[in-house]
Amino acid sequence: MNKLLLDKRMLENKGTLSKIWGVPIKTKLRPKTVKELKKAGLDKYNQAIENNKEIDHLIHQIVDGKQLTSQEEETLKNRVLGDWAISKAKAEEIEYLVCIYYELDEQKIIAIYEVSNSELLEVPNSVHKKRVRWANGQSIECITDIKNCK
Repeated sequence: MNKLLLDKRMLENKGTLSKIWGVPIKTKLRPKTVKELKKAGLDKYNQAIENNKEIDHLIHQIVDGKQLTSQEEETLKNRVLGDWAISKAKAEEIEYLVCIYYELDEQKIIAIYEVSNSELLEVPNSVHKKRVRWANGQSIECITDIKNCK
């Protein structure tokens, strides 16, 4: 696992059955999402902004080599295991989730979670098709020194 390099094409092709699935973590809201959240109410929009600020802070803590508290680790884990638009059948093939953050064209692997023994939950979503999330995941390790993977 220490020499894990992920190809960008692999990350873009989420339909590929793979035992390793790259989960890109974004800390900015898309313009369309901002519009939808503002329509839903200022509280939901403000909550989304705060959640993204928290994730951004956690990512920079890891990149800077600082230790996360157990609560911070749980927050990051919940985001990575979160609700993904992938079929349950494809999700059952996945053994590892790799949390990836892109910064200035550098790929940084923030965390790796083993999910092979985790229960899959289907999550209803009014906007998108059915989504799944993993009930739990075992943290493997953090790797932050991978650069320019193409």
